[in-house]
Amino acid sequence: MYVTSQLTQTEIAAAYYCFIFFSTIFIYCLHRIVGIEKVGIYREQGRYKIINQYKHHIRVYALVGLVGSIFYYFHLPIRTRILLVAPAFISFIYTVPLLPSRRRLRDFHYIKIILISIVWSIFTVLIPLDMVSGFDTNASLLFVERALFIFAITIPFDIRDELIDQKISVKTFVHSLGSDRAKRLAVLALIISVILFILSQSRLLFPKLYLLSTLISYSFSALLILKSDQDRHDYYYSGLLDGTMMLILLSLLVANLF
Repeated sequence: MYVTSQLTQTEIAAAYYCFIFFSTIFIYCLHRIVGIEKVGIYREQGRYKIINQYKHHIRVYALVGLVGSIFYYFHLPIRTRILLVAPAFISFIYTVPLLPSRRRLRDFHYIKIILISIVWSIFTVLIPLDMVSGFDTNASLLFVERALFIFAITIPFDIRDELIDQKISVKTFVHSLGSDRAKRLAVLALIISVILFILSQSRLLFPKLYLLSTLISYSFSALLILKSDQDRHDYYYSGLLDGTMMLILLSLLVANLF
């Protein structure tokens, strides 16, 4: 959201940052609590073993996230609270098996990374911009650009989780395309995202150093995507690939120094 704020030269309310922080903790921990019950024989392997070992701690973190998100939700404008209902509900049923046959939204074929991309972009682009300036063409460009970026860096997670997805009979782009073609699809999404970012720069006139720093960040993201495989340590995904979102933020902060 800070990236969105810098690109559009707007100031987003601190309460919204806090809401997203605590609600992300809540959903992330809830996903771990529910997900550990779905992995079966993999529960004592790799990251699942650690999650299972510390599941009581994770429940505490989830409670803290829930309380914090509820608190800051009611410090937001009424229009923002209304706009948050739909993506928040989607995030919840994405994680919790409330659908028929105890299914989650993420248990439907191909929908997982599409939902992540759209919902995360709503939270970090459309809603914060609606709070300060309303929806316009610039917001739409940034929304699609952000969604394509999230889509790209999420595909490697499907590569990592391929065996688990097979176990629970969920088809993904990786299953249909194979790892190599799925990686190429992710890089294509990044390329289109860069093009949209350039178009945004021509409309919003933010500093060209922002463009340079973002191109460097996206290039590094593409390299990480191409190097991803099932044998990579979980830190490669949860650390480096997830960290590419922070890399863009850091690159903008560095650009602001010049």
